[in-house]
Amino acid sequence: MNYEKGHCIIYVCCGVRYVGLRKSSAGFESAPGISEEAAFEFPDDFKVSDYITDFDEMELTSCSYVSDTTFPQADSAAVAKAVEVYKCSEMYMETVDELNKIFRYEDGAFVRNEGYEQSFYAEQVEKYYLDKNHAPEPDIIVTAVKSFSGKLDGKNTGSVILLKTALPRWSWAEYSGNVNFHIPIFVNSAGEGQIFNEACSQAYGTFELLDCSGTFHALFNFGHNEGRQRSAIYSFKDDAAELSFSGGPVDVYEWILLGGYGWHSFEPFMFDKENGGFCGIKGVSPSEELAEIICSDKIVLAYVPDARERYRDGSLQIVGGKYITFGSGIPWDAITFVYNKSYKVFERIEQSVMSTETFELEKYYNVKLKG
Repeated sequence: MNYEKGHCIIYVCCGVRYVGLRKSSAGFESAPGISEEAAFEFPDDFKVSDYITDFDEMELTSCSYVSDTTFPQADSAAVAKAVEVYKCSEMYMETVDELNKIFRYEDGAFVRNEGYEQSFYAEQVEKYYLDKNHAPEPDIIVTAVKSFSGKLDGKNTGSVILLKTALPRWSWAEYSGNVNFHIPIFVNSAGEGQIFNEACSQAYGTFELLDCSGTFHALFNFGHNEGRQRSAIYSFKDDAAELSFSGGPVDVYEWILLGGYGWHSFEPFMFDKENGGFCGIKGVSPSEELAEIICSDKIVLAYVPDARERYRDGSLQIVGGKYITFGSGIPWDAITFVYNKSYKVFERIEQSVMSTETFELEKYYNVKLKG
């Protein structure tokens, strides 16, 4: 089926969405100001990567989200250990100190002390987190909200457990709308626990397990507003976990990882299994021959009328021998195309894939991505 839109037509075939120019009885109509002579006839074996000659001799592994049903949840012993580890932490002690300031036990019940009668924090903690079973001393309720358990390092069975409890007052607060607090903890095969300090947060988005060609990594995205969006990735080796990436939000797109800023993701990176770390994917300038093919294409010109000017000023980059991206000055607003070999067209994709090389990654490589 298709949907006409101005001089363009949007095709949806077999689940694939691409944009072309409206077809007339004489062929495809030009977008305004585009010469018919600019067309390039794609050969059957056309590949963007064939025009890139400086690929690094290495292969970065593809990544995908692990289904929640692939690994079982942590058992009760692992959850109990995670709670124990948290209750031995400074964060927990800070929370308990605050509870002792707010509540006193009187006549068989917890009562708020003077000055806390109208406190939002005191009200919310009393409503959702005050554990009255530990009277006369105040304590807090801690709940496991998500977990994975399995051979995360390939050899030893460990568990990643996300706990939810009361905010340690305002030292960890990002905003005043709730008093929730989330603590991810790793419990290894020996029953030893480790708090993921870089992923503790009041405002939580997602916690996912990544499978990067047989190596597993825990991905945490969190933050209350756009400016506070953050992520942390922990990797597993020898029955322990370590922070391997920390920065803006991260998502998976077509088997690669995209980091970014705020609610946007655009910076491509992947896992280097051989060296055991995450590496960025470079964007490289196209050759003149490839630039001419791209900048003469009618579909490209329909979106980027000044394609040649952007190429000349260095705003056109090829990422992974696959993604053709025109920069705009704002990475997540860059315009990205891929070559659709089934229909022999350049297809604009919704996601911007722009290599900025500004994240905290040790190395960047120009690698040939599949597809």
